[in-house]
Amino acid sequence: MSDKARTAPQQAPKENTSPDLVWRRVYDEKDKYDYSEVHINSIELHSLLHLELAHDPRFHAATQSMKDKLILTSPFECLIHSWARLEKLSQAESGSTVLKEFEKSLKDRISEVRPRTDIVTGYSDSSALVVLTKDDQRQKALVDLSALLSQIRETPELGQYFPTLEAQNQGNSVTFDYLWTIFPPGEVVYSEVFMRQPQVFIVKESEADFGQESDSGNSREVKKIWSVVCWSYDWDGKTFSRVPVTFKFEEYEGTRFINALHCHPLRYHETPDLGDQNTLKKDWVKRGKKFRELCTMKVGFQMFDYDGDAIVHGTGFHLLKSNQNEVRNVKIVKRA
Repeated sequence: MSDKARTAPQQAPKENTSPDLVWRRVYDEKDKYDYSEVHINSIELHSLLHLELAHDPRFHAATQSMKDKLILTSPFECLIHSWARLEKLSQAESGSTVLKEFEKSLKDRISEVRPRTDIVTGYSDSSALVVLTKDDQRQKALVDLSALLSQIRETPELGQYFPTLEAQNQGNSVTFDYLWTIFPPGEVVYSEVFMRQPQVFIVKESEADFGQESDSGNSREVKKIWSVVCWSYDWDGKTFSRVPVTFKFEEYEGTRFINALHCHPLRYHETPDLGDQNTLKKDWVKRGKKFRELCTMKVGFQMFDYDGDAIVHGTGFHLLKSNQNEVRNVKIVKRA
């Protein structure tokens, strides 16, 4: 051992100085940018996101104790879909209405999970609440949130999104590449996909991934598409059950009005000639109740005579008419 090595002063053990946010850019085997990810070591920010994004099925807290780091990858769908709320929180000043409402919501949730105790343990919700009950930790969570959102604005996948976000909100229009931003899980959407009748669905899955399809099988005619999976409810002859319905959007240039899309969030829907959305909702609820009534009628009350157009096909009617799918006028009278 050299004299230099023998005389080197002993260093004190290093403290854990891991940064609260660690950003990584990932490249593929061709050294081309693939995606970005952030490692969240901040217990305070982890707790805040756990509470604010608990409704999102894509968000998973690392552990019940909140001590393990949380990893999120671009384009950060769960954050973008809650962007307006998170941005307001990150910019909230002391004493502001937004901050007061946030603090009140924490107190209300604490009263729900620990009605008569001073300490809550065992559940991730409780652990997150305990962290944010202290003023300094709650303030740190908001500071870390501001830093997180600021960096997300700089990620390549979202470089074109934020500059056009204000115009999108004001003009109610959207580009193809950012269709996914207006379809968060749980969003109620409108479509007339079945028999051109108005119907609402609930978004099940909405990711930023795009696919490709070709109608003719010719690789030169491949189209870029984006899909969203929604829930509907249907009667299978015995019970009502949720049924997944996939809506596909073909690539288009520029922007389109959101309410002109064949499937769009109900909050953007406009039908001046049919009344406002509250009137429409009442009509749809009434129609849904009637549908349920017809489906669940007792045996002996399910036979009907019809007065209107009917589609003749298959066996049965087909035995009487030679042409399939022929529309005939048939009298309808409900039998009790």
